[in-house]
Parts: sequence; structure tokens; C-alpha cells
Amino acid sequence: LFKDLKKPPKKLHYKGNLSLLKQDKIAIIGSRRMSVYTKNCVFSLASMLKNAHLCVVSGGALGVDITASVAAMPNTIGIFANGLDQIYPRTNEKIIKQIYENALALSEY
Repeated sequence: LFKDLKKPPKKLHYKGNLSLLKQDKIAIIGSRRMSVYTKNCVFSLASMLKNAHLCVVSGGALGVDITASVAAMPNTIGIFANGLDQIYPRTNEKIIKQIYENALALSEY
């Protein structure tokens, strides 16, 4: 997952299904503020990728990131910039907990 980084994290914390790391992956990230058109496109794209047995990797932020994760559930990996014991943003709490339980969450913190 991090093989191309010059300074990868020394360790990762996780919650969820580690077998997702073995799947082919594609990242979807984007704006926190998105139009209805963008939301529909992202949801449609992530759903198609899930149906093609690809794992969608995203950041769990508001907007495009969380929309992609919802559409790809349970074939999604969330890479979070905070510790997994702190859910952020709180507005995504329900979805992030679903990622913890049904998909995979990773963090270096």
C-alpha cells in the first residue's frame, strides 16, 4: 500500500478486514464541498468499482471521500489522519464505525 513512499510510516494501526489489502485498489479523493452532480458521479463510480471487485481507498473526510467509501462498502479502505480511537469528522461517525466493522481503517497514529 505504501511501497512508493519515500518515508512510509513505521507502523500502522488498523480496525477491520485486513484481507482488503490483498485486493486490487483504486483511490478516490476530492473536494469536501461537492455539488449534487459530483456526489452522484462519485457514488456511481465507486459502486461500479466495487462491482468490478476493486477496493476503493479514501480518506474519510467530508464530501467526495466519504461518499466514495459509502458507495464501495464493504470494499473500502479508509486512511485516517487521526488515531482510530478518535472519530473525525464527527458528522461521519456512523459511516466511519461501519468502516471499522465491515471494511478497513488504517492510521499511523
